[in-house]
Amino acid sequence: MASAPAIDLHVPESPVLDRTALIGLFRWLAVAGSHPVAVDLSGQQLEPAMADALADMLKKTVRLTSLKLIDCMLPDADVQKVCTAMADNKSVLALHLCDNTCPQSASAIALMLQQNSTLKTLALESCGLEETGIEAIGTAASNNRILEELHLGDNEWGDKGWSAMTTVLENAALLDLRMGLVERPLETVFAAFCEALENNTTLKRLTFGDENELSRAQADCLNQALEKNASLDHLEMLCRPFTSLSGSSQEPAHRGWINNCRLRSVSLEALRFTQPECDALTSLLEHSESRLTSLALKAFNVTGDVRRSLVNAITKNRNLKHLEVDRGAVGISGDQSDAIDRALERNRKLHVAAGKAVHQLWNRSGPSWPTDMAIELGEAFADCTTGSTMTAVVEALFIKV
Repeated sequence: MASAPAIDLHVPESPVLDRTALIGLFRWLAVAGSHPVAVDLSGQQLEPAMADALADMLKKTVRLTSLKLIDCMLPDADVQKVCTAMADNKSVLALHLCDNTCPQSASAIALMLQQNSTLKTLALESCGLEETGIEAIGTAASNNRILEELHLGDNEWGDKGWSAMTTVLENAALLDLRMGLVERPLETVFAAFCEALENNTTLKRLTFGDENELSRAQADCLNQALEKNASLDHLEMLCRPFTSLSGSSQEPAHRGWINNCRLRSVSLEALRFTQPECDALTSLLEHSESRLTSLALKAFNVTGDVRRSLVNAITKNRNLKHLEVDRGAVGISGDQSDAIDRALERNRKLHVAAGKAVHQLWNRSGPSWPTDMAIELGEAFADCTTGSTMTAVVEALFIKV
């Protein structure tokens, strides 16, 4: 029997719901029902009485799967009530508490992570958390075998917080760590974190960076980790962590993610996109073994020469299918914009043709290949112009094997 469709309930920031409306919503969520519900109350100002009602609902609900309370002006006392209620909750898979100033709630958050057995995503960006708080949360997260996604950016980590996150990277359950806008620790502490990142075999997504640039020693550690990590699919870098090293006569400042051809998605945000950054990205786009299919370039400035180099690399790349960029702000228009559109459309069609060819061969041979192998083959042979050519190449490959 098909499962009941989920309900995604987003409450706008304005108008602010009154007490009667919120109590009605919480009572409805507490009643058992067949439809899973995701609720977004971000921007709503919840008074203390409403926090009590919310906590009571969390103790009873079996249908709420996601709760967003971003920028709800929740004080420590209310955040602690939510965390206490969440300790025994069995339905909520994602909890977002970003942009609520709650530096004294770290112990309650850590205890929730120790006791809750279902939560997969916890978002705590910009919560005013301090070093001891990040340490406590990190220690709890490192022992949690359910949590898959942890957002802790824009908080005061300190050396102890970084050390705790180093331990978190040893947790095989964690797939997504977002740590943007975080002050860098002592070099020895940072080196230990990078070593853990290098050896991690399960993390799929990493967000990293702030306005402070790395030292040469820190850059070397991070580059080695990014180059040798074998599990990352998505890398997001904020601001300019490598900028001061761009003119160095030593090895390229960006070599880590340039040489990681396993990356499928790269997002570069708030960069002043100069020639070294462009050279790094161009190298990845031109690398014959690159798997990059998605690229986002957000809030950056480029010169004419840099723009031409980048457009040329994008149009020649045969894998890139998704590009997020403000073309007007960057100055990409006319023939350059048309060329990018044609290249992206060509790549999408190539991948579709390759995928059809794989499934054609799969159906002919019987379902003996795992799905991930079919996907890998589809991407590896996406340059083939027709499905029949693709099929012939794959058949020849497996005959040899």
